Amino acid sequence: MLFFYLIKAQYFKIAKNNVCESNSIAAEMMQENFNNILSYMNDLTLKMYSNEKLNRLCNQIYLQEYMNDTERESLAFEAKNQCYDYLLYYQFIQTVGIFLEDDQKTDIYLSRSYEPNMYKTIPSFRDAIQPQIIFNKGVIKCFDIGDDHRLVFARTLKDFSNASKDDRILGTVMISIRKQYIMDALNATIKTPNSYSVLVNQDGVITYSTKEELSSIKLEEVQNKENWSDKNEPLQLFKQIDALNQKLIIVTPIEDISLSNASFVQTLIQFVAALTILNFILVVIISKMLTNPINHFVRQIQNIGTTNEIKYVTASGYSEIDNAAVNFNNMLDRVENLMNENYLVSLNEKNARIRALQSQINPHFIFNTLDTINWKVMFLNMPEVTNMITCLGGMLRYTTYQYGKYVTLKQEIEQISNYLYIQEIRYDHSFKTYFFIDEKAKNQTIPCLIIQPLVENAVVHGLKSKEEKGILVIRIKIRDDKMEIMVFDNGQGMDKKTIHAICDKMDVSDRESIGLSNVNQRICLTYSLEQGLTVKSKQGFYTRIEMRLPLKKEKQNDTGNCS
Repeated sequence: MLFFYLIKAQYFKIAKNNVCESNSIAAEMMQENFNNILSYMNDLTLKMYSNEKLNRLCNQIYLQEYMNDTERESLAFEAKNQCYDYLLYYQFIQTVGIFLEDDQKTDIYLSRSYEPNMYKTIPSFRDAIQPQIIFNKGVIKCFDIGDDHRLVFARTLKDFSNASKDDRILGTVMISIRKQYIMDALNATIKTPNSYSVLVNQDGVITYSTKEELSSIKLEEVQNKENWSDKNEPLQLFKQIDALNQKLIIVTPIEDISLSNASFVQTLIQFVAALTILNFILVVIISKMLTNPINHFVRQIQNIGTTNEIKYVTASGYSEIDNAAVNFNNMLDRVENLMNENYLVSLNEKNARIRALQSQINPHFIFNTLDTINWKVMFLNMPEVTNMITCLGGMLRYTTYQYGKYVTLKQEIEQISNYLYIQEIRYDHSFKTYFFIDEKAKNQTIPCLIIQPLVENAVVHGLKSKEEKGILVIRIKIRDDKMEIMVFDNGQGMDKKTIHAICDKMDVSDRESIGLSNVNQRICLTYSLEQGLTVKSKQGFYTRIEMRLPLKKEKQNDTGNCS
């Protein structure tokens, strides 16, 4: 009995050490995780600092360089568009905001998803921590805000354009973390069935807990309520998470440390090991009685595939093997019948394909017919129709023979010009097109039909129903070993849902989104990019679509001439 007690005590000590080590590793991983988050937030806010346009817009609002509140709201809206990419940069970000210190206390705020409580918390961002952020003099820190304990990383936003003069503070940059991300990090520290983890702020209040009922309660109250005695006091690990300015506590109850189950598992392992040895001996003895007829049966089956003749198998020994042989021979009969039927079906299918191929129209017949119509129209002295037919023929040849290949930018622009000539006539010259093409870019190769869908989208969905004069701008230039392509129209614009569908490469039903989403996916697959298109649009005002394609270092063998 004493020996059993000593063994059990030793097992308990080992289990306790294992739990301590496991909890320590989990706490270190959480510390490293949020240290990385702090580093990411530092880099992200520095990117916002270096955004010249955003800095200029914030400076205009701060200095009241606007005529009225409507113009101020327009400046704030434009600044918000500049911040949109920052919101999508990391999945753990919930909100991105700039809180300016102008007379109007302007907020430039973006949220990943709608949360009713969040809109109650936002005003407290400025009131609760703005003075402390300014006091930190540019150092980024994490703050616990509001009754729902939002974790917000914040630092000051300065006017660096006038840093040499008065180095004035325009406001603060505040980025909040998704609550679910924090809960997932806490859940990752749970290593035993009944353990739980909490985050405690500097006031001793539990801000986040894997036990929902412990949230927003004083840690001291929880410890008093549990009333742990010396005998059943749980194992606790304390770890300061510097990046969050909070303390992580992992609590493991005593029952999770007990090794009574471990002792049972060890006994079970010994029993399984003994049973495995016994089974191995029995298998060796019995296999000699079974393997010979089975091996004979298998060899016959293997020999069936070596000839074109169907050979029936024979078996001897146990009744199960005899039944298997009879069933296998019946299956061979059915297979032979199916092979004969399949041969006749395949022959008929082959003949049908030949007839279908013979009935196809050669694409050259279409082109030759268009040429004939063109000559006829020329004799009728209708130059505009002649030019439309010529452009249409060129586009058909381009899409027929070049799609899926690489072409030069010059060839793509020629086909875009053909398309625009037809559309300008079709829409009675209701829009004007401007090309700004870098000469160095014209001989660069790109995938065929990678720009034309963007132009078609601008014309059909942007400019078609525009009442006043429409403008279409196509700008292409070379910068930093990249070809920058921009298609702009002052047409109908797109809503945020459509833009998100295009950028996220989702399956969409709207025809406008399908064309752009397909181009986006082609760019990502061709150049191994995470994002192909950059779409900026304001519904009712404009749409600007941009892409940056890496330059081809070697000439593509499949580049062809377009006619």
